[in-house]
Amino acid sequence: MFKKSKMKRDVVEVVNTDALVPREHLLRKIDQAIDFEAVYDFVEALYCSDNGRPSADPVVLIKMVFIQHFATISYAFRHRFTETVVEQIFTWVLSEVERAGYLKPEVVFVDATHIKANANLKKKVKRAIPGAAKTDEAQLFEEVNQDREKHGKKPFNGPKPPKERVVNESTTDLESGIFQKGEHRQCFAYSAHTVCERNNFVLEVTVTPGNVHDSQVFDVLDQRVTTTDAGYKTPWIAKQIFEDGRIPSLPYKRPMTKKGFYPKYEYVYDVYNDWILCPNHQTLYDSTTNRQGYQIYKNIPFNCEQCPAEKRRHCTESKTFEKTVNRHIWEDYLERAEDVRHSPLGKISYALRSQTIERVFADAKEKHAMRYTLYRGLKAVTNWVRLKVAAMNLKKLALWKAKASCSFSFVCIKRTLIFLFNQGSLTI
Repeated sequence: MFKKSKMKRDVVEVVNTDALVPREHLLRKIDQAIDFEAVYDFVEALYCSDNGRPSADPVVLIKMVFIQHFATISYAFRHRFTETVVEQIFTWVLSEVERAGYLKPEVVFVDATHIKANANLKKKVKRAIPGAAKTDEAQLFEEVNQDREKHGKKPFNGPKPPKERVVNESTTDLESGIFQKGEHRQCFAYSAHTVCERNNFVLEVTVTPGNVHDSQVFDVLDQRVTTTDAGYKTPWIAKQIFEDGRIPSLPYKRPMTKKGFYPKYEYVYDVYNDWILCPNHQTLYDSTTNRQGYQIYKNIPFNCEQCPAEKRRHCTESKTFEKTVNRHIWEDYLERAEDVRHSPLGKISYALRSQTIERVFADAKEKHAMRYTLYRGLKAVTNWVRLKVAAMNLKKLALWKAKASCSFSFVCIKRTLIFLFNQGSLTI
């Protein structure tokens, strides 16, 4: 077994430090792409100029974190370099990308990916927490009452406070949340809600506990969203995007109806008469509008009783032949989004997801160790994620600048050779 001998630290050596880094190394490209002197401006107010022990160079600390992909965050990042400094660094790198002319934010993509928390699933307790207030609640309440008055119903007195909900809380990391989707195993996790543009530069990232639904984070990301994941396909989100003059590209969302029953899209809404026609040509009439913004349409049981049993069983199992269909007061916006989905523009933009936001997540997890975080608490995990995506943006910027520089040099050489050849100074 080979054993390395102990280093003799009292030996004086003359070393050319520039020769230690290969000419084509990524670090050289990063050094040429961006000036780290800007970091001093971000942290100057955090250091005292006339007392205390000498500090470590903050630029060195930032570079260490970038190079090591944040495997260990030092004391400085936990206690001195606050989220404000991290935000400045993230914005600074993105501004350098913009200054280089690489941003294409005309179409942006948003999705969320989960990050396993540093918490044992077995160490948990049940806890009642206040329900999250919805950002659309005030507007929805107003329009619900308008709809009720239009149909001769008494308006509601006022919005009810959000109901408490019982969740499993980790005793290890209180701010993580239980995540489970599809075939994923249940685990405590965080969610990174991310926005990127056409060239895969990350424009924004917001971290939440893993049990927060995608749609609840939409308003934080709203100003940069046009192409989204199915988790964001709600009437409120579709309404917001259309009213802002943008075009949403929302994916197909599987009907949530019971197996063997007619899917919701088979029930056709008649705008003129304000009623719904079932697949067997029976009419469901408006009954009321609830607090959640859904118009409730009910059938006439006698009509459905006359329907052949082999057809009726796909519609209702009620022994009294009752059937209800809910339609949100903002359903028109979702229907418009469906029209966009089937349009050439919608198909093209949504097809780009696999090359953009999904590629960002794949790189973050496969190349930058974002499947699992060692840090605990929303603040620490958020700083860790934002620095990580800043490093991804920086790496791409450096590679693109280096490639552009090589291309420019090649073009210059080619033009010079052509010029010399035309002048007769060069023969082949």
